[in-house]
Amino acid sequence: MPELYGNTKSSGWSYLLVGFIHVYAIVLLAGVIKLLKDYLISREVNQRLQNEKLETELKFLKSQINPHFLFNTLNNLYSLALRNDKNTASGILKLSHLMDYMLNESSIDFIRLDKEIELLNNYINLEKLRYTDKLRSSFDIKGKTDEFMIAPLLLLPFIENAFKHGISQKSEDSWLLIFLSVNDDGIKFSVENSIPAQVKKQQYIKDHGIGLKNVKRRLELIYGSHFLLDIYNFNDSFKIELTIGAMKIKTS
Repeated sequence: MPELYGNTKSSGWSYLLVGFIHVYAIVLLAGVIKLLKDYLISREVNQRLQNEKLETELKFLKSQINPHFLFNTLNNLYSLALRNDKNTASGILKLSHLMDYMLNESSIDFIRLDKEIELLNNYINLEKLRYTDKLRSSFDIKGKTDEFMIAPLLLLPFIENAFKHGISQKSEDSWLLIFLSVNDDGIKFSVENSIPAQVKKQQYIKDHGIGLKNVKRRLELIYGSHFLLDIYNFNDSFKIELTIGAMKIKTS
């Protein structure tokens, strides 16, 4: 001890006490380091589990679209086949393009916006085969859609719901207005459809909202707080307006 601390008049107990203090200081420091390491590892594991949980939930929400969409589309083609409609073959071809998109394109996180628009147009054209002159529709697009990215199958449920809960319930004079614009500030998308007079409005809103809950949850998981979804219930129509942050394609 004198070799470490020098010659003093302190007793042996003082040397022993100083030694204990140094030893326990080292033990305490090692303990703090161990606790900090365990905390960081635990936090990393919890974060990874949380991310895996969110990813699983997102895949589940996306998978809910496919069977529902396929069921409705096959019903459309069935109604054409019953009438021996000449457009049945064309409808089957459109469906094959849609299924190819859902199997091969929708598995990635983001896709070019113009590809998603192509999907929407194929779906709308397929529905038009069913409703013929009963439906008045428009799809206006503004901006360079090939320069931006979007999560696949994100916009389809809004149009699908408009057909399922609105247009399919009316015998005549149904209409559907779709608008999409894109710039550096974001992507704006709106869908407005006529409401059937014979259906109670509150029940219509309730039914329409089932699909909206799904897509809203997907928006939360993918875009966090970088989106805005507004819903309007008019006397004779139902409208949604969606704004999401723009994700521009990186060019080399």
